[in-house]
Amino acid sequence: MSIETNLASIAKSLETLVAHLTADKQPAPAAAPAPAPVPVAATPAAPAVPAFAMPLPAAAPAPAPVGPAAPFTDGKGLMEYVMGKYRALGPVKGGMIQNVLSEIGCKNINEVQPAQYGEFYAKVEAIV
Repeated sequence: MSIETNLASIAKSLETLVAHLTADKQPAPAAAPAPAPVPVAATPAAPAVPAFAMPLPAAAPAPAPVGPAAPFTDGKGLMEYVMGKYRALGPVKGGMIQNVLSEIGCKNINEVQPAQYGEFYAKVEAIV
């Protein structure tokens, strides 16, 4: 059997199938009419709720820093302070700065937030 013969046979089978399917189709049954809407009795209006005016704060106050004021106010100043303190303490005691970072919940110096500067500064200064 050649390809042409196979294709002709497939085409004829498709024609027969389509003719059979369309002949068996019955018109779709008419949709059932929608039920008539049931009238709803009007519900009485809810009494008005009195509005209480409460003053809103302009903005949430910033958290107060813990510990003494640090001599730095940004990441660059913090980094300069830590490097200077590390050099002054030496590698053994300077390594304790990592313990301070862990105590305040940070893994590295870049994670220290400005609200933590005072606490961090106080704890590093306590290393002796």
